[in-house]
Amino acid sequence: MKTWTTKSGYKVTRLLPFRGNAYLVETGTHNILVDTGSKSS
Repeated sequence: MKTWTTKSGYKVTRLLPFRGNAYLVETGTHNILVDTGSKSS
């Protein structure tokens, strides 16, 4: 998993890098799961 830290201090981790486009954003007090995959029909 690849991890970045933004200038604002957020930690962004790419989850399952070979299977999809999902990221975990950690703010210090909250965790947000972001799915950037295409909408299935």
